[in-house]
Amino acid sequence: MTRKKMAIIGCGKMASAMVLGMPKGSLEFFGYNPTLKKAQDLMASVVGTAIPSLKDLPTCDFYLIGAKPQHFKELAQSFSPPKESTIISLMAGITMDTLMRGFNSKKVIRLMPNTPCLVGEGVVGLIASKGVENLSFITDLLKNTGLVQVVDNEELINIITAFTGSGPAYIFELANILSDLMVERGLDQEVAQKLIVQMIKGSGVLMSKSSESPRALRDNVTSKGGTTEAALNVFKTEGLRAMVSSAIAANLTRAKELEGESK
Repeated sequence: MTRKKMAIIGCGKMASAMVLGMPKGSLEFFGYNPTLKKAQDLMASVVGTAIPSLKDLPTCDFYLIGAKPQHFKELAQSFSPPKESTIISLMAGITMDTLMRGFNSKKVIRLMPNTPCLVGEGVVGLIASKGVENLSFITDLLKNTGLVQVVDNEELINIITAFTGSGPAYIFELANILSDLMVERGLDQEVAQKLIVQMIKGSGVLMSKSSESPRALRDNVTSKGGTTEAALNVFKTEGLRAMVSSAIAANLTRAKELEGESK
């Protein structure tokens, strides 16, 4: 049986994570990136073909768009996919309607992955237009990247972006702060980072395997009048929840701004 073809336009980290997670031999890949070496490196990993310019891309069944949202208008003006092909966008803030108009296509999928897809432990939010007939094929391709959550309301994609798309950066920032504070208190940098990474990893595994809620797991660690309670009380009095809420609101606001800029 002839393999379906997928072109990757923009071979950055997220597009690479998606492609590298797909079953080997599932597709014939073609990659384009303004910096050709990025396309060459990714294509070498999937036995695909690096393409030097957009106009040289062959006709494909799927076009995975990994370009930056700010480059959408320029891309839409210089690239016209065949109408029978399916557009798969990784561009945050570019709506389904904008994608369908920009690429003159009724077959559009928006994905919102996160970087843990690189290790098969990611979260991928997905919404598809009514014209997409091969959605199960796409979700099967993405299974190895982590949890794939299909939604039917585009507003939910922005919410997924704010929480799980950007979420790893929040965790990495917390890890950075904690390890820095350990070093300030006398631990070696390498040891501090190793301990914090394992703590976060272990906590995630525990949450995934436990039938208890994160709140209950937190309470299990917190003894009345103990050291953990003292620390959590500071989180409460200093307004950690309000700070996180403001950060999420800023994320959602920026997503709306990107939507407006792309129209």
